[in-house]
Amino acid sequence: MDDVTLAYAAGFLDGEGTITANYRVSPKTATPALHYRVMVFNTNREILEWFRDTFGGRTSLYGSPRHEHHKQVYSWWVSSQEAASVLRLLLPYLRIKRRQAELVLQMADLRYEYVKGKRGRQVTPAILEARRGLVEEIVRLNHRGALPVELSATNGVAASFSRLKE
Repeated sequence: MDDVTLAYAAGFLDGEGTITANYRVSPKTATPALHYRVMVFNTNREILEWFRDTFGGRTSLYGSPRHEHHKQVYSWWVSSQEAASVLRLLLPYLRIKRRQAELVLQMADLRYEYVKGKRGRQVTPAILEARRGLVEEIVRLNHRGALPVELSATNGVAASFSRLKE
C-alpha cells in the first residue's frame, strides 16, 4: 500500500475515528479479557466501505438519526489482531491518536505465555495486569472534556478503570 493511501487513512482515523480498549469478563468462563478496536464513523457510507475493502473489518449502520434533518451515520471497525495490523500500517502517519495506537500495539504484543505443566497457552496474571494498565491509559486519553479529579492523577486511573468492570 502506498504512502499517500496510508496517510489519507491515518488522517481520516485521526479526525473521524477512535481507538478503544476495554475490559470484559467472559460470561461463559468468567475469564477476564481485554479487548481493543479501531473504528471510524461517518455519514458517507462509501468511505467506510473503502476502509473495509482496503483494511478488512466490517461496516454497519451506527444508531439512528436523532432528528429528521440529521443524516444516517455508518461505522467501520476492526478488532483484536486485525486492529493491530491496521495500526501497524497507519502508525507512522497518525498524529492525534498516535499514543492510543502505540498502547494497543503494546497490548497486542502481550499475548500469551506457554506455561510448563499446563496445556497450551494462557494469559498469566502478570500479562493481564500489564494489559490492564494499558487499557487504563487508553481510557484516560480518550476521555472527553476536562478530566475528572480521579483521572487527572496516575493513581486515580485504577479507580476509574474499576468502574469499567461493572
